[in-house]
Amino acid sequence: MKLKDLKKTYLNEVSNKEELKNIKNQINLKKRLHFGQIFPYIFSTISVIVIVILLCIIFIDTAKVTFLSLAASSKVKQEMSLNVKETNNQVTDFDYYFTPDEEIVLSIELANPDQYEILSVEINNIKFTSYQFDSGSDIDTIYLNYKCQDTSGVEKLYINSIKYIDGTNIKECVYAGSREVSLAIAYPSPSIELLNITKNPNSISFNISYTDLIKYSSNSVVISLYEENIKIKDYYLDNTSYLFNDLKPGTSYLIVITGNFDLLDGLGLRNITLTNKEITTPLPFTYSLDIYSNGLVINTDYDLSLILNNNDYGKQVFGLEADTTYNISLKYNYNGEDYLTDLTIKTKDSNFLNVELTKLTESYLFKFNTLPNIKVNYLMVNSERIEVTSNGDLAYYAYIANSIIGEIIINYELWGGNYEEIIYQT
Repeated sequence: MKLKDLKKTYLNEVSNKEELKNIKNQINLKKRLHFGQIFPYIFSTISVIVIVILLCIIFIDTAKVTFLSLAASSKVKQEMSLNVKETNNQVTDFDYYFTPDEEIVLSIELANPDQYEILSVEINNIKFTSYQFDSGSDIDTIYLNYKCQDTSGVEKLYINSIKYIDGTNIKECVYAGSREVSLAIAYPSPSIELLNITKNPNSISFNISYTDLIKYSSNSVVISLYEENIKIKDYYLDNTSYLFNDLKPGTSYLIVITGNFDLLDGLGLRNITLTNKEITTPLPFTYSLDIYSNGLVINTDYDLSLILNNNDYGKQVFGLEADTTYNISLKYNYNGEDYLTDLTIKTKDSNFLNVELTKLTESYLFKFNTLPNIKVNYLMVNSERIEVTSNGDLAYYAYIANSIIGEIIINYELWGGNYEEIIYQT
């Protein structure tokens, strides 16, 4: 009888489960496993194989040279340049801050576990080979000397490539960090200059000269006038000439010019004082004038005219006698100080010189010269108006009809006044 039939017959005769268990153990009966029971073992085996493959891939990748970061530092300070993003809580588009033409050091950090030799680095299409690497460079860190652009503004640096040698092959590194940094190249401090300052008892005027940076930020530049720390007037920068009027004589004023600027120096947008100048308006010019002739004060009904030219005061006196000596006593107050001036003058015998009348065939030729500042209008001869012509250099002439000439009167202007004088009599 076969073993299979024997087991079946014997087992059918056993009714007790405990006996059945003992009998199975005695005859070493084994169950046959089906696919559902075997699958977990197959899946576990495949998973282990996949993990091993991934670890091999990771191991192979980490064996490459990997770029991690690019940084910049001042060559003079030998320390990392100020990173405003981390220090002043301002939002900025720049990573580092330098000045025009500043020499800096670029540092490139690498992961190079197998210590491959770095062949070259290319930044902004400029290639640096290994012999150009700065001292201190090694397999994990490369230092490069770099000179910033010579103009203020923004300069961006981008790593085009980093190559290394693997045996006989030249390979490109793997890039894990940002390949670009931005450098803010600072503007020079803006400046403004006050020119041609003119001060009068009730006004101050001036011109200004300024740099291009102020020109581009003119809408933020304010010209203010203060009296005892109180702002009394201001202008926005929109011209080169300015006038503050309705001021008080003998008063101290302060002209302050400010503007908002970001100089790309890491300090952000801020208000900068461009100039701070104190100016005092002068007191009014007061005077008294006494004119003496032969020790006596002459009639004061003469014509007076006060002129002011670049803070030089002058007085013109009209209506005096020709060829006469006068003594003048001038008392005046300028900026709170009293002054006294005495002088002696003698008037000329006439405002006209070299008067000459020449008889021609059918007329007379009349010639003369004038003193400076005289404008000749016309001649009056026997109640007839005669026009005159200038030869230049204060010389004049006129033609007079052939008739009996009694006297010649000249009409002229001097310092705003109109006068007549007999310059010829027969």
